[in-house]
Amino acid sequence: MIIEPARASDALAPLIYSSGPAAFDFVFLGQALEFLQSVSDGKGHSFGFDAHTVMRDDKGQAQACISLYTRDQHDARQNANVAAIIRWGSWRSPIMLVRGLRVEKLIPPPPPDSLHVAQLGVAPALRSQGLGAQLLAYAESQARARGIGQLSLDVADENPRARALYERLGFRLLTSQASSIPGLSDHHLLVRPV
Repeated sequence: MIIEPARASDALAPLIYSSGPAAFDFVFLGQALEFLQSVSDGKGHSFGFDAHTVMRDDKGQAQACISLYTRDQHDARQNANVAAIIRWGSWRSPIMLVRGLRVEKLIPPPPPDSLHVAQLGVAPALRSQGLGAQLLAYAESQARARGIGQLSLDVADENPRARALYERLGFRLLTSQASSIPGLSDHHLLVRPV
């Protein structure tokens, strides 16, 4: 497998969706995959191909993805995220935006001094084969190259296997946020020095 920037032609939607299906479904009223399929070939927002790096198999198919960004990059994408939701959601977009704000309170932005790992997704047939760990090693190399001293990521209580992996790789709890959203579990912000 090779790690490289995603392309507009990559089928990213299922991979991105797998990184947080409950939160995506809550925000997008059960139509998260449709939203992601509609916008993943776009640029400038958190759901587009230009915000992702992929692992490709020998046939060139994206089998895993990751998004890496700093706090400043996260903040800069927010207007583009809102615009993508409004374009796709039409009359439903106000509901989606309010729900998105609720999720933003549950899933805090990255610490200002970290490279944040988000939307880490692996194709179901390839899970538990080390692809996630390889993408996290890639994230560490990117943090070092940028002179950033730590990685951060968010993990939901509903994903204990991912949290176990992150802790095995040296991530430690920075803060937790209890969920008041029906169907969404508590979230934890983890960090690791690089």
